Amino acid sequence: LDTLLRLLQEAEGYSHFQPHRVAPTMEHAKAIIDILLVITQHLSSISRLHHHPVLLWSATAILRCDHDAVYACAVDMLKEIHSYTYLSKISEIPQSFWAFSEGWNPRFTGVLLSLIPGTLTPSTQGKTMELVYQLMRMPCDSFIGMDSSSGLRQIITIMIFLPWLHLSLRADKAESEHMITEEAVKLTSLTPSKVLLELAKLVNNTSPDLANVFISFARPDAKSTTFKTGDRADAFLQQACENVVKAYFPTYALPCAHYLAAVCTEKKCTHYHPSVFATVHHIITQPNAHA
Repeated sequence: LDTLLRLLQEAEGYSHFQPHRVAPTMEHAKAIIDILLVITQHLSSISRLHHHPVLLWSATAILRCDHDAVYACAVDMLKEIHSYTYLSKISEIPQSFWAFSEGWNPRFTGVLLSLIPGTLTPSTQGKTMELVYQLMRMPCDSFIGMDSSSGLRQIITIMIFLPWLHLSLRADKAESEHMITEEAVKLTSLTPSKVLLELAKLVNNTSPDLANVFISFARPDAKSTTFKTGDRADAFLQQACENVVKAYFPTYALPCAHYLAAVCTEKKCTHYHPSVFATVHHIITQPNAHA
């Protein structure tokens, strides 16, 4: 393991001095990371991964790479986070755990912000959303970067899922009418109900009204004749946006705008553009959003 990590560091440093060797070096790094992923999954399967926090921190550092295949491996490594028992329980994390991130530049401020790029790339979007969902269910606030009661953490998490939820809730409408592709809806094994219920828990103390919206649309009987499929999805988006503005604006309007703008400018996310445009419309028509 130590040898692999040393080789990975050497591969990373090598490209800085010989730019023409960046592609071969990235291939070498990818091969090493593939091995680290296999090691991570094996140690997790035998309940030994918690003895090797260096693998968790290696994956966290690799998230700073903009190479899609490398980023995807890092996300897969982090999906074994449940094996780090001291992160899965409400208990004090050993001080030695944080030593791995000392001296990072830019400094480590939590893993959640590093997952945003993964939600904007189709090849990593599904597994990144699954990891964000997994982190919502864990009490490791200091590693995630913000306390679960943090408005910033809540608004980022909501925005990550909102376009996908809107798209998923209207997935059985005609594709030609709503530009919905089967691939876009099936990016992840998550279901809207699971995500909505977890979001409700996340925001319940901050905005009980928003939590109620999430809960009401998570119920199977919400598919009743009360709404047509498309109308149901649009009603969800409108109600969610109204309560997001009431609970988080104007304080967290800027990070919300930044994320929606990032989705709009990402050419590979065109399947989300109608949902984002609808989200922006519902937001800016609210009084609290005017400022």
